[in-house]
Amino acid sequence: MEQGNGSDLFTLTLDGERKPQPLVQSPSNKRYSAFSPDGRWFAYASGEISGVSLNIFVEPFPPTGARYQVTSMGGRDPVWSPDGKELFFNTQVQGPNSRPGDLVSVDVHTQSGFTFGQPKLISIPGAILGGNGRNYDITPDGKQFVVVVPPPNAPGETQTRHAQQQINVVLNWFTELQQRVPVK
Repeated sequence: MEQGNGSDLFTLTLDGERKPQPLVQSPSNKRYSAFSPDGRWFAYASGEISGVSLNIFVEPFPPTGARYQVTSMGGRDPVWSPDGKELFFNTQVQGPNSRPGDLVSVDVHTQSGFTFGQPKLISIPGAILGGNGRNYDITPDGKQFVVVVPPPNAPGETQTRHAQQQINVVLNWFTELQQRVPVK
């Protein structure tokens, strides 16, 4: 089997031999894959359309040869809604109503095949979307997004897109709170 020049997608079983199996292979780059909540579909970004670096595609899992192109004006970092009825992604190029890095939602229907609706822009003021890797997610109840927001500027400073970003995760905070502020 000869592999293309781009990056490919593979699966890896967690039992037995743990040997990678090809999922999507072609000469173009493929990245940022995500499985639907029911595990029957996967979305990914691929650079198969000339003139735009990446677009969003969806395929059934396991693959049948069917493939659906969700975007034509660029997209990356796909995320499925918890109920599997929406697909979210970042834009990559300037569109009629969007800028690179905007978050977009597309309604999807996965029963009896795959269909999708028109893209809808989701406004998240101040969010930094795009860059290296996915820096947003949706909560398990599907009601909120978790996004990276730049720190406020100190007086006289300007924010740059390449400023260092930091996320602080506090584990066992409730236990620490009880130790610091005992309840009588």
